[in-house]
Amino acid sequence: MLSIDHPGVIVEVTSLPTSSLSGPGIVTFEFDTLTALHAALDRVYKLDVSLPDAPLTRFHARTADLPQTTEAERLVVQRIGQNIFREALMDYWGGRCPITSITDPALLRASNIIPWAECDDAQRLDVHNGLLLSGLWDAAFDAGSSALPTTEPRSPAPN
Repeated sequence: MLSIDHPGVIVEVTSLPTSSLSGPGIVTFEFDTLTALHAALDRVYKLDVSLPDAPLTRFHARTADLPQTTEAERLVVQRIGQNIFREALMDYWGGRCPITSITDPALLRASNIIPWAECDDAQRLDVHNGLLLSGLWDAAFDAGSSALPTTEPRSPAPN
């Protein structure tokens, strides 16, 4: 059994089999095999470290000692935040482009749906405002020259 109390994680794992027994968390899940439990634990961990509040918390921790007074320093802060956002998207999407299924990290880009310049810190690091795209799709999306395909929606990393 696995009991979860993180509301954001619960929303993402609704396909897991719930248990009739209660646990210490909001929802309790039950698994037939250790392999299924291990897969669920892996998914829950990746969600917990990548959902909206986790990247922002890591961002604040990594940038707490940086001065916030000049434009050059803000560029450093932005770059650190982009790395955190990319790491969170790699976990959330299972290291796979949802359009092309490319898994080579060197070919994947962390792309904000709402542009970085138009977001506050929380939105910039929110995995629900991001896609892990192959370089070509990222460039097309940023240029506005291509709409994302809607025929075969793919979910984040498998449960």
